Amino acid sequence: MNIAFANGFIFLSTMLFTDNYRLHNLVLFLIAYLYVYGSLGRHMSRYDDTFRMLFLSMGYTRQEFFKKYLIVQGKWKLADCILTFSAIATVIRFLSDHLKYFYPDEWLKLMLLFTVICLTVGVSRWFGDSSVNKLSMEE
Repeated sequence: MNIAFANGFIFLSTMLFTDNYRLHNLVLFLIAYLYVYGSLGRHMSRYDDTFRMLFLSMGYTRQEFFKKYLIVQGKWKLADCILTFSAIATVIRFLSDHLKYFYPDEWLKLMLLFTVICLTVGVSRWFGDSSVNKLSMEE
């Protein structure tokens, strides 16, 4: 799940569960889990593919490479994903509350517009990522 899909689903869940905060928080947790899982897995596989041969050729064992480099990089990426998702979810929640307060008649239309934009960008990024040659991508 890329960040545009995550934003679209956050907007959608904010619209659907505006009165039930417990259910909204559960949906946010599930979206966050899928976003962090996908992002962390993609990052770790790229880092592993890029640097494993370099470290193994320098004399490190697989266990040393895993413990010293892969786990450390994974921790930083996990912290980055959690902070990014938390900031985006907080901004969307505040935006929703302010739009509902200042524009009560047009709140739903504006939130639906943001949802459609984010999901459209997410679909286009998904098609773009699936059609690119994986070996030619830069890290």
